[in-house]
Amino acid sequence: MNNKKNTDDQKLHVEYEHIHPFIDGNGRTGRMFMNWQRLNRLGKELLVIRDKEKQAYYDWFKRDKEH
Repeated sequence: MNNKKNTDDQKLHVEYEHIHPFIDGNGRTGRMFMNWQRLNRLGKELLVIRDKEKQAYYDWFKRDKEH
């Protein structure tokens, strides 16, 4: 992720989730990396996904499969 020039944090997060080799911890680890990128590379705030936002978060992955 560090070498990627793309500034679309959602797309990079979904890409990471697809290549991460472990069954458990993918989401937590991926969101940690995504927030590191948001804070340090993009100057954005932390993204905290709460219960009411989970469906929108899961939709990121559905959209990726469609394209």
